[in-house]
Amino acid sequence: MSSHAERAPINLPVFKEYQDFLHVQGRFANGEGLRSFIAEVCEDSRQFATGYRYHFDDTEGQQQIDVMNSWCSSDQGKKTIFDLTKETLRIISLCSKYSDNLLGGHDIHHFMQDVIGAMKITDSENIHDYRELVLITSLLHDIGRSPEALIRRNKKLGNELGEEVRKNHAAISFYFARHLFKFFPIQPAIKNRMLHAILNHTGSPSGVSDENFSLDDISNLTVSADRSDLTGADLILRVISHEGGELGYLLSALSAKLNSTRVHSFGENDGKTSIFEIIEFCIRNLRPIYGETGERMAHDGKVIAGTFLYLGVPEKVRKVIFAPEIARDQGRKLAVMPSKKILPENIWQEILRESKKSENKLITTDRGKIELAVLLRGLIGKPGMTLTDEMLDQLYNKLLVLTPEERSAFTRGLRYIRAVQIEQTATNKFFLKMIINKYPADSIQHLVATQAINELEYIL
Repeated sequence: MSSHAERAPINLPVFKEYQDFLHVQGRFANGEGLRSFIAEVCEDSRQFATGYRYHFDDTEGQQQIDVMNSWCSSDQGKKTIFDLTKETLRIISLCSKYSDNLLGGHDIHHFMQDVIGAMKITDSENIHDYRELVLITSLLHDIGRSPEALIRRNKKLGNELGEEVRKNHAAISFYFARHLFKFFPIQPAIKNRMLHAILNHTGSPSGVSDENFSLDDISNLTVSADRSDLTGADLILRVISHEGGELGYLLSALSAKLNSTRVHSFGENDGKTSIFEIIEFCIRNLRPIYGETGERMAHDGKVIAGTFLYLGVPEKVRKVIFAPEIARDQGRKLAVMPSKKILPENIWQEILRESKKSENKLITTDRGKIELAVLLRGLIGKPGMTLTDEMLDQLYNKLLVLTPEERSAFTRGLRYIRAVQIEQTATNKFFLKMIINKYPADSIQHLVATQAINELEYIL
C-alpha cells in the first residue's frame, strides 16, 4: 500500500487548493485568477476527453473488465477504495461547511441525495464489481459548483463569473478529482473511467464533438444518480431554493401573475423562467436512466412533480401545462411542441389519481403567513440556514399579488410536496439503515451510508 494514502488528509495539496476554492480566496479571489483557472481546467479536460477510449463489448473490453474486477477484489484494491472513499467524504464535508446554506441546487443535500440514488441502483441491480465505484463519482461530480453562489455575490467577481463556474463545473470537478486520485494507487483503467464519468455528467466538454465522447458504464450510472433529484419532491425543493440568499426562483416566479401565457412560455416571451416551467420541462424531457430501479425512480418522480404542478396552479393554467395530455384524453391532436413531449399514458393517469386523492386529504383553508413559514422552513430547512422574517415577508407579499385562486393553488401544492418530503425522508432513512446492516463495516457502501445519515440527520 502506498504511503500517500496514509497521510493526514488535510495535508494533501488538493485539500488546500479546494479549501481556497470554496472560500473564494488565494488565486480564486480575483477575476483574472479565477478566469485563468477555468481556462486551464477546461483545456485539461478537453485533452483528457479527446484522448479517452474504452472498450466494452469486445474481447479486449472484457479483458479490461476482468483486470478491473480483479484489482477491486484484491487487498490493495479494497484498502485503496476504502481510503479514497474516506477522503472523498472529507471533501463533501468541506462542501457542507462552506457552500452557501441556501444553495438548494448543489448543497450537501444534493450530494447525499445523488449518492443515495446511486446506492439504490447499485444495490437493487446487484452491482458488486468495479461499477460500484459510482458511489465515489456520484459524490465528486458536482464539487466544482459549491462556491457558485458566493462568487455571484462577491462584488469583485460577480454574476458573470458565477455563471462561468456553473457552466464549467464538470471540468472543475474533474480537475479536483484528478488531483485527489494522484495520491492513491488506483488501477489506471478504473481511474480513467471515474474521471470520465465526473467530466461527462453534463454532456461532452466544450470543444469535444459528441461523436468522440460517449458514455461508458460508470458514466451511465453517474448520470442516473445525478438525475435522481431532477424529478419528484427533490426537484421542487431544488427549484424553490435555488440560487441561495433570496430564494431566487420562488421570488421570481411569484413576481408576476401565474397566468397561462407565463407558464406556457418556457421563457420565450420575456427571457425569464418560472418554477413551473422548469418543473414541467424536467418531467417531460428527462431521459431514461439506468436499469429497472432507475426507471422506477424516474417514473415515481415524474408522478410526484406532475402532481405538484396539477395541484399548484389554477385550473386555467393546468389546462395549458397539460394541454397535450388533455387533448389525448379528448381524442384531439395538437401541433407538435418540442418542449412539451407528451407524458406516457400511465404517468398521466397516476398524476390524475394522486391529485384527486391528495385534494381530498389536503387542508384547503388559507392559513396565511404562519403556514407559509412552517411549510418553507420544513421544505428547505437545514443547519445554519437563515430564513429571516424579512424573507418571509417578501415571500408572503409576492403571494398577495396573486389572485385568491392562484394563492390557494400554490399553497396547496406546497402542502402536498411537504407531505411527500416527510414520507420520502423516512424511506431514505430506512434504506440507509438497511445498507449499513447489509454491508460490512469496511465496505464502501457502509462507509457512504453512515456519512449520508450523519450529513442528512436534520431532515431524516
